[in-house]
This record gives sequence, C-alpha cells and structure tokens, in this order.
Amino acid sequence: MKKYGKSIKDVISTKSYFSEQNDKLVSEEKKSIDFYKLQPKRLNCKICSSNLIEVSLIRKSINYYQCKTCGHLNGQFEDTNEFLEFNYTKENPDDYRREYQRVDVENYLNKVKNVYVPKVDFLFKSLKEDNIDPSNLSYLDVGTGVGHLVYAMNKEFNIDKIEGIEVSKSQVEMGNEILKTNKLKEVGLNEIIDYIKSAKVDVLSAIMVLEHLQSPSIFFQAINNNKNIKYFYLAVPLFNLTTYFQLAFPDVFERILYSGHTHLYTKESINYLVNRYNFEIKSEWWFSSDIHDLYRSLRVMMEKNSQPLTALDGFDKKFLPLIDGLQLQLDKSETSSEVHILLKKREF
Repeated sequence: MKKYGKSIKDVISTKSYFSEQNDKLVSEEKKSIDFYKLQPKRLNCKICSSNLIEVSLIRKSINYYQCKTCGHLNGQFEDTNEFLEFNYTKENPDDYRREYQRVDVENYLNKVKNVYVPKVDFLFKSLKEDNIDPSNLSYLDVGTGVGHLVYAMNKEFNIDKIEGIEVSKSQVEMGNEILKTNKLKEVGLNEIIDYIKSAKVDVLSAIMVLEHLQSPSIFFQAINNNKNIKYFYLAVPLFNLTTYFQLAFPDVFERILYSGHTHLYTKESINYLVNRYNFEIKSEWWFSSDIHDLYRSLRVMMEKNSQPLTALDGFDKKFLPLIDGLQLQLDKSETSSEVHILLKKREF
C-alpha cells in the first residue's frame, strides 16, 4: 500500500512556532552546531560503513557527504555520546527544543488529533491489509517524547498494551501527567538497545527517531534479534528537495537538516537497512510540509527586509492556496522530505 499527501491545514498550527520564534531558534541552534563541530570527524557512513569521499553540500561550514554505496547523507562529524547527551538529555530551561515541547493540554490534544491520530490510523489500516487485527497486538513507541502517539493509541483507539520510552525525564513526567497513567518510561541513552532486545511486544514504532541515533544499524539489529517483534513502524526525514531549499536561507530555522539531524535518510539507505536486516516494506505514506517550509522561508526573509504588511498579506493570499497542490506533486514523486513506513520481518 502506498499513500500520498496530507493537507497542511491539519498541522499548520504546529508549524507557527518556527516562524514566530525564528531568530531565537537560529540563535539557540548555533550552540549545538558549535558543539557538533568539536567532535571527531566522521570517516565512514553511518549506515553501511563505506568510506566518505566527496562533499555533496555545505551547510553552516559543515560538510555533508552522500554515501556512494547506500545513498545516505552523512554530516562531517561523529555523533558522540557527549553530543547526544548535550542535545537530548540535558534539562536546560532555556533550550529551544524544551520550550517547543512544553505544551499546554489543549495544544497537546490538538496535536494528537491532527498529527498522531492519522499516523495510528495509517498503521492500523496497513496491519489490516496484512490480515492482522491491531487490537490483538502490543506496542512499544521508542523516543516517544511527551507521548502523543501513545495517547492516540490508548485514548482514541482503545489500545491498552502500549508503552513509550524516552530519554528525557521531564518529557516523561509531562506526558504521564497528561495521560494520567504511567505508560511512558524514562530509559537512558545507553539502555535503549537492551530494552528493545528484551521487549515483549508485537509492534515497535520510532517516529522521527532514527535520524537522532548514534548507530541505526545496531537499532535495526536489536529489533531483528527480538523474536517477539513482528512489525516496525518508522518515520524519517529525507535528503530531498527541501534540503537544497534550506541552503538558500541560512537565516531561517531549518526543519529537516539542523544540528539535531546530523544525517538524513534516502530511499536507497532505507532499502539498504530493510534488505540487510531481513525486513519487507508493507506500506508507505509520503507526505511532508516542504512547500510550507518554502513559504515560511520566503515570508521570514520578506519580514527581515522590512516589507510592509500589505506585501505580506498579498503574498499570503497568492501562496497559501497553492501549498497543498504543490506539496502533493512532491509527495507523489516521492521527493518530499518525510516518509512513514511499516516494515515486517520476512520470517513472519
């Protein structure tokens, strides 16, 4: 099964933060970029370990290399333990990522409805196409954040056998408070792989998580070694057209390739992992907000160039009605910057 497109109207409220706080986000991200540049240089591809030779693009003085073997886009430096801890486990109250994740209950539920219920609906339709009743399965969501996916499954689809794990203590506490359960659990960076290896669940999900991992291959291997897990539901950002859009707007916060995303997947690198670890692709959903990112970048720069409100309003009236149609063309050509995929182990 392949599905294409999703209206930006359903998620546009979740994107407004990037425009409203653009300068702060760009300024805060510089701290992470500077820390990343202090790490050892990467010599081999994160996915297939091939030598990295030719620079494919340069972003904020960082070289990026597209692997000649598997197509994966690799940043110039290693994702060390220190870098991961700096980005994902330090509870800095001024950190822009934490601020974005601090949401009130109304916004939380709105995001569940518009962003995560459709993700679960796609997953369940995919399972049903494989003649599986989703209500009979158990689920583990890795990198669950504040538990939006867990909430959607538990509260909207009545799935009780669902658990989420997350490295951030504050996000786990916040999510459990909203869920009014203890379905979210704090698991340290060095404990996640062992947790996956022993998890007694049928379906593992990792939505926008693989791009943050130090070793995606070890993650896939852990799933492959766990005989309980039958399906793997993932979503990743991709090295596609939007990556080049971002290079043209260095003063606009970048949603796809930024300090936390030091590498990006491609169709080729996903297929490399699928084949190497004995999976098969059961379904794909191609959609993203590339055209909205382009709109946001153009509008931010118009504001920086002191364009009057009449010009901004005129731009909005002409551009906004075009977003869904233009985006759908990218999605159908599978050149958008995000994909959701359900994998199944071949032995099942």
